[in-house]
Amino acid sequence: MIKFKKTCNLIKLLLVIVIMSKVVSHLVLLGWGTVNNGHYVLSQEFGVLSVLVNYSVTGTWLSLAKELQAEQFNFLAILGSAQLLPNMLIYLFVFKLFSLFEQGKVFSLAHAKYLKYIGATLFGWIALNLLYPVFVTMSIRLIGLSDSLSLHLNISSTEFSYLLYGLIILAMAAVMKQAIMLKEEQELVI
Repeated sequence: MIKFKKTCNLIKLLLVIVIMSKVVSHLVLLGWGTVNNGHYVLSQEFGVLSVLVNYSVTGTWLSLAKELQAEQFNFLAILGSAQLLPNMLIYLFVFKLFSLFEQGKVFSLAHAKYLKYIGATLFGWIALNLLYPVFVTMSIRLIGLSDSLSLHLNISSTEFSYLLYGLIILAMAAVMKQAIMLKEEQELVI
């Protein structure tokens, strides 16, 4: 059990490092990054140490990022910030799961709840991937900041993957919840 707790601590530490590196690199690039071939980049030399921080839009949002860049909009602020939110939520829920494991709780309604939250976040990510580009385009056009920005409604295998992962995780949460309820009922029977 001690090794398991150490593993949980290590995973939690790594989650904190990943979360902090994503947030800090995002903020650093927003403040000091430059656009280079469709990527936000910050490169710094410290003697023998070279540091590179970068962000690039891939997948269904790539064409919108290129159009936003061509129209002189900060695609990192507009798209990158939106993509950061579901990542952070999933990492937070996984962190909470491993906190429960660390406490010696390996099978509870709280576990089912956090699994359900992860599945729901994946579904929210699908909605974000589909609707956010439309919202961004319509907002920019309605405000009058651009007349040439085209409407973007994209779907790719990423959304189908998130759908599959979300369904699997929600099914696991439902099975876990049902098993816990059956166990509790069984404990009441003498």
